[in-house]
Amino acid sequence: MPDILAKIKEKHIPWLIALVILALYAPVLRHQYTYMDDYGLIVENFKFTGDIRNILQAFTQDAFGGKGTIYRPMLTVSFMLDAVWSGVRPWGYHLTNILLHLACCLLLFKLLKIFLPRASIAALFTFIFAVHPALNQAVAWIPGRNDSLLALFVLASALAFVRYVKNVKWQRLGVYLTLSLAALLTKESAVLLLVFIPVYGFVLKRKRESFIKLLPLLLGWLVILAFWYYLRNTALPGDSQLNEMTFNGFYENVNGMLGYFGKIFFPFNLAAIPVPVDTSIALGMASVILVTVLFAWKGVNSKPFFFLGLAWYLLFLLPYMVNSSGYANFLEQRLYLPMAGLLLMLGQSKALTSLDFRKRGQGYLAAGLILLLAVLSLEHNRKYQDSKTFWEYAVKTSPGLFYAHDMQGKVRFQNGEYTAALASFREAARLKPDYQHAYNNMGMALYALGNVPEAEMHFKKALAIDPGYAEASSNLGILYAGQARMDSALKYQIRAFRAAPGDENYAINAGRLYLQSGNADSAAAVYQEALGHQPGSFPLLKELGTLYFKNGRPSEAKETLTKAYLLNSKDPAIAGYLALLSFREKDYSAAVKYYDRAVELGQQADPRILDILRPYR
Repeated sequence: MPDILAKIKEKHIPWLIALVILALYAPVLRHQYTYMDDYGLIVENFKFTGDIRNILQAFTQDAFGGKGTIYRPMLTVSFMLDAVWSGVRPWGYHLTNILLHLACCLLLFKLLKIFLPRASIAALFTFIFAVHPALNQAVAWIPGRNDSLLALFVLASALAFVRYVKNVKWQRLGVYLTLSLAALLTKESAVLLLVFIPVYGFVLKRKRESFIKLLPLLLGWLVILAFWYYLRNTALPGDSQLNEMTFNGFYENVNGMLGYFGKIFFPFNLAAIPVPVDTSIALGMASVILVTVLFAWKGVNSKPFFFLGLAWYLLFLLPYMVNSSGYANFLEQRLYLPMAGLLLMLGQSKALTSLDFRKRGQGYLAAGLILLLAVLSLEHNRKYQDSKTFWEYAVKTSPGLFYAHDMQGKVRFQNGEYTAALASFREAARLKPDYQHAYNNMGMALYALGNVPEAEMHFKKALAIDPGYAEASSNLGILYAGQARMDSALKYQIRAFRAAPGDENYAINAGRLYLQSGNADSAAAVYQEALGHQPGSFPLLKELGTLYFKNGRPSEAKETLTKAYLLNSKDPAIAGYLALLSFREKDYSAAVKYYDRAVELGQQADPRILDILRPYR
């Protein structure tokens, strides 16, 4: 009896791919935030991403809304589009991740059909890509979309590239360059697309014809590179992620690359944040031997396409031999785009392309492989369901990584598990004794547990490591304020504000301490200085306007609170203040409008004020 895989018509394969992906990743729609970048990129940055009118501004700042050095505007735009219909609810962002994965799989199938001898082999490799657990992080973890979004543009540009080479037309050149620019604006590693122009010229084997066809592509790339560099340099003037990059050690890179290779062929050693110290190279070495035997067995279909796939795989992994996080890590979503090249390379194996799905054993073997990978993937997806599960998984799979313990501690702290959080922070500090965040976090846990002297000591340890650490300064100021040591409290809150003048919270903390000390002028000065850094900060405008109101400065209060109201008309206190200020100015229609708004927003109505305003309605 012929196997069912052999009966599937080519036109039905895309629909079957879609069905498999939607079934496999449907549970992900219920997942929450992991608190590894996703909460910061979406919720904390929602003031910006939540307004679609900021879409052009996304190209003028970093991905974290001015708090980092990563230029990924297409990623930000994708979050902005999700925010239109999903707000900060994670399910909408997860749905987009799933649809991006589906689109990439369909593009990969189209591309593999061009380079592989049979559509059935292209379909097999596409199904493997669709369900492979090593690629889960690009789908189940929201920020992982940076790699699937990159793959979307790269795969589409590769198809446009092939069509242009087959039939030179300016329209096709324009499509290719536009897609390449979109890839560059998604992730810097897309610059490696430039390398594939001469590589593909080698594949064509017709030097003069290749040069004539490829020269416009090279010239076009010079233009889009210059444009990309201008945008990036404008968004990050004098600062760059490149400044933070450090090369991994030789052993770390060998370990990481072998680890990646092993996870493709034996995806049983996956990790949330893979680091060399906790990654075995045994499966990677076994995978190298397996691939060597595979190609030595029956040979290679096309050596040029073999080298094209190998170059694709290696070049798109090359950027991860450096890091900007302070430790070597090999996150699994980075395999997403390189794996497409590896599949192209494997597709040149005569041993694999000789598979005949009409034979029951070979068909069942292929179906069994896809089913096994899908089951492993379904189980692996659960590791991303919420922050507690994710960071427990991170600590279990990378016990030697200080960052995993620190983040697990933060999640425990947020859940009120202060003793458990303290244990996590202590382990982070043990693994990295100069990690200032661990000491600051220990101080917070100790303070929550009522151990004020030790909390003070740990905050000071953090500041000894990093004197400009604003959060530790602020926490120490809060501790001293709780002990009524106002001079010390003010000293450290001002220190925090000076270290991070763009953070409105430190300015507000310092201003309130000045007010408690009876120094309203100094409080106002701090708020005004902070507004110089953040002129559109609603909390700062509210604090300053309220201060003016309570200290008998009505004109300044009216001006400041009006600005705050224009930014957020849903604050009842501001509406109430504006109602009183308008009444004092004898602007009765404005007084009625603001007072009605305050009552509408939940402020308790005062019968006396209602009587006073009744004649002016």
